[in-house]
Parts: sequence; C-alpha cells; structure tokens
Amino acid sequence: MSQASSDAIAQNNSSNPISDTQRGFILASGSPRRLELMAKLGFAPKVRVSAVPEERGAGESPSEYTRRLALAKAEAVRDEMAAESDVRDWILAADTIVIIEDEAGREVVLEKPADGDEAAEMLGRLSGRAHVVETSYCWLQRSTGRSKVESVRAKVEFRELTPEMIARYVATGESLDKAGSYGIQEVGAALVRRIEGSYFTVVGLPVCEVVETLTELGGLSGFPFQDE
Repeated sequence: MSQASSDAIAQNNSSNPISDTQRGFILASGSPRRLELMAKLGFAPKVRVSAVPEERGAGESPSEYTRRLALAKAEAVRDEMAAESDVRDWILAADTIVIIEDEAGREVVLEKPADGDEAAEMLGRLSGRAHVVETSYCWLQRSTGRSKVESVRAKVEFRELTPEMIARYVATGESLDKAGSYGIQEVGAALVRRIEGSYFTVVGLPVCEVVETLTELGGLSGFPFQDE
C-alpha cells in the first residue's frame, strides 16, 4: 500500500490532522488490514515498513519468534527515522503466525506461503482440525526508546476441505499474503467453523489489547476519541 493510500484512509477516519499526538503514530506494517482496523478506531497511522528477515532461529519457540519479530520491526523503523523530525512518537509493529501440532505434538509454524502450491499444502494441513493463531505486537516510543511486546492467541477450527475447495480458494488469491494461507475477514471466513478467543487476533491485530497497552504506557488518553 502506498503512503498516499495510508494517509487517505487515516484522514477519512479522523477530523484531526495526522500529526495529532493522540491519534497519530507510525504503523510499522504493510498490512492493509491492520491499517484499516486502527483507522476505524479513529487513529491516523502513517505507514512505514522496514524489511526484517522472517526466519525462525534454532530452538526458538513460536511465541519467542513472533515476539522477536514484532520488536525487530519496530526497532528497524525507529532506526530508519532517527534523523527525521516526524512528530509521531509511537511506533506499532505486529507479527502473526499460524501454529499447528505435528504427529509428535510439536508446534509447527505456518507463515505466508511462497506460492499457490504451498498455500494449498498448508490449507490441506489445516482442514478439519484446530490450530492456533498468535499475534504479537510491539509499542515503541521513539523519544525514550522504551518498548513493550505482548502476545495474544486464538484457537481456530476449520471445516473439512475437499481438494476442489482448496483449489478454488487458492485461486481467489487471498492466500498469498496471509499467515496460514487464509484470511478470516474475507472469503476464508467460510472455511472457519469456530473461534475461541479474539477474532481480531486472527485478522492480525488484537485491537482491544493494543489500545489497552498504549494507554498503560501513557501514550493514549481520552479514548474513544471525540471529534470536534
């Protein structure tokens, strides 16, 4: 998504300028879903994305992995903006993974598929069984360097999927930019039988917890916002 597009969404959801210290922050994510969620709450995020290698370290648990990535994404954007005078003080970054258990009971991470074939393989593994979606998020304050990382999990159960259903779903193109190869807020909703936990965690940003954490850090007050 272009910067012009992100600012347009933000401005359409707030009568205040994007420099407002309450509403304005840096969203260190290229996900249009995360941008839309925060904009609908009245925030005016500016999108700034930095490339961070998404490779799980040896012996790193899924939770350790996604928490490390959330912090790394926020720190990378902070470092890139070090010489800039942007008034936005807070950076929000997030990372979402899908976790299933293998035959030995070990947690296996399903991230974004490389292509349609890998997407179909992932969906086949999710068919007719439950899995976990974990989203970790990080708030980082540029002026002080302090940060806080939190993680939220939700349990998702899929219906049985036939090979034909999987092929048709992959053909929609939804799979390729999503962890686990599906999007619950789009056509992929028809694949999900039930959820235990926050729907927004599955979408990619647990908004209740995200707002709560920023408030606890002192970066937010007077929410929900009242437009003048």
